[in-house]
Parts: sequence; structure tokens; C-alpha cells
Amino acid sequence: MTSMMWMTILLWLQATPTMDVSLEALSGPTRSGMLVALDDQQVVVDVDSTRETLDLRDLLALTFTRAPRTEPAPASVWIELIDGSRLEATSYTVTNRVAAIRIGDRTVPVETHNILSVRFHPPSPDLDLQWQELLRGRASGDIVVLRRSKTSLDQLEGVFHDVTEEVVDFEFDEQRIAVKREKLEGIVYFHAAPRELPGTICRVQETNGSVWQARSLELAGELLRVTTTSGTRCDIPIPQLLRCDFSAGNVTYLSDLEYELVECLPFIGTRLPDKRILQLYAPHTDASFEGSGLWLGAGNDIRQYEKGLSIHSRSVLVYRLQDAYRKLTADVGIDSRVQGRGNVVLIIKGDDKELLRRSVAGTDPPLALDLNIEGVRRLEILVDFGETLDVADHLNLCNARIIK
Repeated sequence: MTSMMWMTILLWLQATPTMDVSLEALSGPTRSGMLVALDDQQVVVDVDSTRETLDLRDLLALTFTRAPRTEPAPASVWIELIDGSRLEATSYTVTNRVAAIRIGDRTVPVETHNILSVRFHPPSPDLDLQWQELLRGRASGDIVVLRRSKTSLDQLEGVFHDVTEEVVDFEFDEQRIAVKREKLEGIVYFHAAPRELPGTICRVQETNGSVWQARSLELAGELLRVTTTSGTRCDIPIPQLLRCDFSAGNVTYLSDLEYELVECLPFIGTRLPDKRILQLYAPHTDASFEGSGLWLGAGNDIRQYEKGLSIHSRSVLVYRLQDAYRKLTADVGIDSRVQGRGNVVLIIKGDDKELLRRSVAGTDPPLALDLNIEGVRRLEILVDFGETLDVADHLNLCNARIIK
């Protein structure tokens, strides 16, 4: 093989981005490997010379571990689409109701009926509250948002036409005005009524901070082709990808849900009103009765969790599930900080059918719960008294989540 041929091969290898990824599944350890395929249903990776296929419903996140070749250019325009996608761009112009949005080294076309707002200045604490109030307010037309001072915004309603790098062509009282962008905080597009959008299968995050709410994905060579829930399409080069977060479409944490019913009963009778009993014994969300965070395990194997429930015996929690879920998962045990004390009976029911009955003691290792809840609409969790009255009965359901 000639030196020229070797040089060609080396250049090809340098030009082809590696697709090293880290996989966070709903259960099991995090795995690293080479991305082979990715679509709306599954991801295929090579892990230690073994090819693995995972259903997206069993995946929390896919992180691209290869560092970007160059630092992304600083954003000068901040754009929000109607589906919640948030783009950090270096250029924004509009011609005939189609925006040209520059992100990295590519230009993404987006129809303006898919755009909620555009800011021409970086978000700031002094103005963010006013900006959000504008987005929530009712309007009868497009809005130009004027920056009166560093702490004050004003607005005018009218109709947008084209947008250049210097001006916004704005129609106000049947007059066309070329408003200089440097005088604007941003623009807000009028939408007569909210559109019903399909569900999100994942949030795709780029290295520059842009986040796309994706309804479909397709790995095509060196690109990830994304279609958002509002119908915008974009091709993202692999080196500009940071993470695909699948938890938005798949996972709901119990600590983020509202109870339909919660009841608490102290072991020793009391004349305290129910409201006061709930203040003392109601389940804690994303924290334990022992303090911030939730702990499981013992000795050098203690693990701390940011999400979950801490439940004192005797407590009943009832959730009304609005969507269809397949399973309930959690790491279960008595909080580590009670030092081996505590003993409860955990009972979980789905539509009044008992799905689990398990005694849990403070001396037990953490239990990995993986429970089938297909078809369940009413989920009930009872933490009952065990063998030691209610002393140190602080049961933690860590990372407790229901999965579609």
C-alpha cells in the first residue's frame, strides 16, 4: 500500500466522528460503547465487542462522550418553539414566514407558526419575570418587546413580516415600521389557539445548549435527524450532540405526582386534628425524615438519592394514573441513618388488587423493586406497622418512578 493510500485512510479516520456513548438504563449499570443505530423504537450499541439492542422505553439517557472538536460560538439569539424546544443561535432572520436559524455551522429552517418567541439579549434576572408574564399573557397580535431600561420592558401589538440581522419589519396601525433589533428585548409570535402536539420521545441536547423536543429520531451516517413534536426537522452533526434524555416521554417520578389521597395513622392514639397529624407524619418528597436526601445501604455501601419518597408507618398514598404505564420501579429500604432500626410491611395495590406484600427491616439490604402495573389506574401504597411498633419506621422509596 502506497504512502498516499495510507494518508487517505488516516484522513478519513480523522474526519469520521466516533460515536462513543454512555447508556443509562432504567435498571442495571451504566454502560459505555459505540453507537450503531438509533430510531424511534430502539438503540443499538457495541459494548465490549458485544452488540446490544435496547428498547427506548427502558432507557433513561444516551450521552455522547466524545468531546466536541471546537468550542461552540457564543449565542446571540435565544429562541423558544411552541413545543418547548429552546435554541441558542448565532443568527436569526425571517423571509416569507420561514426563519433561518444559525446553530453551530448549520442553518435550520423553521416556519414561524412553530415559533413562540425570540430574544435578542441574553436572559437576565432583572427582566426574566416580565418576559415570562408577556409569554403567558393574552394578545391579539404579534408583539414587539421594547427594552426601556435594564429593568423595564414595554410592548406593542401588530404583525411581523420579514426579519433581518438589523431590523424587524413590523406592521402597526396599518403602517410598516423597520424596528431596529438593538432596541428590542425580543419578539413574541401570536398563536390564535394552542395546537395539539404528539408526545415527546426524548429531549435532544446539543453542546451549545440547544434542546429539541423530539417526536422521532433517525441516525443517518454522521447526522442525527430529529423531528420535533411541532414538526420542525433538523439534522444535527454527531460532534454537536451532547445527550438524548428519554425520561421525559417514558418516566414519571412519584415524588412529582400529586396524591389523590394520603392518610396517616400514628401507632399511639392521639386527639390531634387530622391536619396536624399530616404535618407530623405525611410522606416527604425528595427528602427523608432524617434530613435532606434519601439514604439506603450500610457502611461503605451507602447510596444517596435525590428523588424519591420517605414514608412513615402507618401511611396510605393513592395515585390516580392518567396515562398507561407498564411498571413501577424503586430502590426500597429503611433509611440508613436510623442505624438498622425500623420494621414495616409494604403493600402495593393496583385497582384494589394486591401486587406486592413485603416486610422490610432496617437490617435488610436495599430491595430493587420492579413491579408490573399494566392497566392500573389507581395505585395504592401502604406502609403498615411491622414488628417494632413504629420506632424508626422511615421507609424510603428511592427513585420511585412509573414507566410507560
